Amino acid sequence: MKLIADLQIKYKLALMLLLPLLSLLLFAINVVTERADIAHEMS
Repeated sequence: MKLIADLQIKYKLALMLLLPLLSLLLFAINVVTERADIAHEMS
């Protein structure tokens, strides 16, 4: 944990935001591909 304690505050904030942003990105990709599949099935 010393490594995290030695990080600058901007890097700590970036690390805290990384996981939620990645989750949001994966969710958005999933929604887009799902809707594209539905649109493809309907045509």
